[in-house]
Amino acid sequence: MRYAEFPGKVFMRKSDYISSIVRACAPRVIEEEMFGVDNMCWISAKATLEASRLAEFLILQTGMTAFGKAYYRNQNDLVPNLAAKLEALRDEYMRFSVEKCASVLREFHSAVETITDVLLEKGEIKAEEIWEIYNRAPRISQPTVNPVDEYGALIYAGRWGIHGITLPGRVTFAPGNSGFSTFGAPRPMETKTVSDETWKLIDNIWDKRVEEIKADASIEIAEEKEKPQLLMASHFL
Repeated sequence: MRYAEFPGKVFMRKSDYISSIVRACAPRVIEEEMFGVDNMCWISAKATLEASRLAEFLILQTGMTAFGKAYYRNQNDLVPNLAAKLEALRDEYMRFSVEKCASVLREFHSAVETITDVLLEKGEIKAEEIWEIYNRAPRISQPTVNPVDEYGALIYAGRWGIHGITLPGRVTFAPGNSGFSTFGAPRPMETKTVSDETWKLIDNIWDKRVEEIKADASIEIAEEKEKPQLLMASHFL
């Protein structure tokens, strides 16, 4: 685990990383749209795996997300309480990428159908033809895709805090900051005192319920005694 920033190491912009995740999800989304979720091939699995790998790289090795400015080579570097937050954040990026791909696919639905017809007829298509089809095709406006909610995903994973990420129960102080609590901190426990009146009310409810159960049992026993008994002929032999 390394926290130092290495000089000369260049990262892409965060938007570029997100765009690469969205592009990686495209084969899966198109194949599911065309053939259904039960008829997808290994290409979709490979595309999903690549998108997940790119999302993990963005989260673990760039320091550009709410996961914090920490460098993790792989998941083995994570302490146990961080694995759930990594999964939640990765799922949020995958959710956004899939929805973004589906939105673009629906927006250019006519272009996709035209390209499919050309491929079925000729077996190949050039990049110039694809761009020409996209530029001429009518667009169907789509609702805006909900953006990535990093902090919401981390909070949903069962943690509380404002910013950053550290070991459980820590409060981090950084230069220039007065300090901030972290998502790694466990949820605080509050002790509540139950008043005597509340306990008495609970006891009365329970005693009343016990009396009702006893009364029902007594009625059933009385009914059983009132039933006539059938004597068999063998009893008199």
